[in-house]
Amino acid sequence: MKFQHQSWQSENYDQFILHRRKMLQLHFELDLPLFPFCFEDETRQVPAWFEATPCDYVMLVAVEEGQYLFRINERKFRITPGKILFVPEFTPYRFSSSGFCHRYVLELKGCHLSSICNSLQLSKPELFDFGKDDRFLDALKTLGEAVDCTDSGRFIGLMAETYRLLAWLALRRSAHVPKPSQLPQLLKVLEQDLERRVSIAELCELTGLNKATLTRMVKRNIGMTPIQYRAQRRIERSIYFLQTPGMSVKEIAYRLGYCNQFYFSEEFKRITGRTPTEYRRYQKTLPREE
Repeated sequence: MKFQHQSWQSENYDQFILHRRKMLQLHFELDLPLFPFCFEDETRQVPAWFEATPCDYVMLVAVEEGQYLFRINERKFRITPGKILFVPEFTPYRFSSSGFCHRYVLELKGCHLSSICNSLQLSKPELFDFGKDDRFLDALKTLGEAVDCTDSGRFIGLMAETYRLLAWLALRRSAHVPKPSQLPQLLKVLEQDLERRVSIAELCELTGLNKATLTRMVKRNIGMTPIQYRAQRRIERSIYFLQTPGMSVKEIAYRLGYCNQFYFSEEFKRITGRTPTEYRRYQKTLPREE
């Protein structure tokens, strides 16, 4: 499965009154299960639109003034003050604005992001209505403003707050929650021990499902097969390693369980559209966030 994020936008999309973007600054030699990595605060007056292919992160979108219209899988979500839009990972989307709008976006990542969201029954786009209760929005803004902190002790608290926000949304849902499935447990296995080879036969033995049922269950919920999902997670981890000075492509390949660096490079390019070396070189050309 080729996973390469792309986006399109209207000519006047960059005409902001205000646009602030905070990015995660810390690096850890760990697979963090869940963490905030980007926060955007934008105010615009000129109508604009933006469209994106699937992204490997979850988005929480809020509007303090005005309104935004999101189109996701042929569904429309109109975000107005008091409402929070949850957009799961690997979800293509398009949004547009009209008139004066003030919007916040909090983006979340983590090696256990899929399993955490599935265990909380947050696996589909959903609009939550908080009415005049501003506590969730205040918590989201407070968390977002601290995303670029450089204190690892403080960042631990941000990770906990990220989980609290997701749990808050899950507990607020008034619809009937279906019985827990085996999917969260399965995704957790696929997200761990990335250096170890995992086969479909092993997953079938773990869940008691046959190959067809297991593959169908995973693909229906996250849009890819179990093996594709694990490959995606390995590549995401390798992208982190590529940003770590001193680690060679060969070292990264063996650390993630690839038989050799050439197979790793082939899979990396198939998923990202670039070889590891090209990706590392490309990252060095990007401007650093203020």
